[in-house]
Amino acid sequence: NASLLWQQRCMSKRASVHQPANEALSQCPSLTFPNIHKLLKVLATLPVSTATPERVFSKVERTLTAIRSTMSEERLQDLILLRANRDRVTAMSVDAFI
Repeated sequence: NASLLWQQRCMSKRASVHQPANEALSQCPSLTFPNIHKLLKVLATLPVSTATPERVFSKVERTLTAIRSTMSEERLQDLILLRANRDRVTAMSVDAFI
């Protein structure tokens, strides 16, 4: 059983039970433990909380309310992306957008 082999491997290396998923993923050979490798990959990409998606939905709602009737769908989507990634956008120069 792959899970028992993986458990034995972790115990023999004295790996921390509380090690981050990305560290466990880097130590898991995909050829030897393909299912565990896939599971760790999914675990490493899951968000830790729902705060970011909730903030994005809140920003979408505010943007839609304020300017919904006066613009195209494409422009609205672009504005929502800019609003959701405001911290990255403010660090960029104007020339990057032109």
